[in-house]
Amino acid sequence: MVDKGTAEISWTVKGDLFVFSGVSADVVSTFSLNLLTGRVTQHTEAWQASPGVGAAAAAAIAASRAAWAAREASLDAGEGLGRAADALSALASMDGDEGADGGGGDPNDPMKFFQGQTDRQAFNSDALALATGLAVLWLVYKGFEATARL
Repeated sequence: MVDKGTAEISWTVKGDLFVFSGVSADVVSTFSLNLLTGRVTQHTEAWQASPGVGAAAAAAIAASRAAWAAREASLDAGEGLGRAADALSALASMDGDEGADGGGGDPNDPMKFFQGQTDRQAFNSDALALATGLAVLWLVYKGFEATARL
């Protein structure tokens, strides 16, 4: 533990890389922790070729890490685009025909219990609320008028 909210682990990776045998890399993993839940909030790693590894092997280690990081970044970007496309299609389906999916809807959608209103339904709802408010005001007025006569 570096401090209360930070843990650091040092480890070594040994193996063969391409034509180089006996390649090793020293790795330092740093974890930032949420002190209340104990969950990891941030994770970083620093890789460095171990002492005694030749320059060509160190370059191969760096190239291998860069290729892996580029592949992972492209996969993450693809997943991000997929989530964005799903979100856009969900927004588009809210505006479209709600009965097209057979009435089931997305079971993970928190808005599935709220029914959208058409313009006519919204107008009727607003008119009913206005009429109810006016009726309550009229009853209060008549009540005061009756008590004023006494």
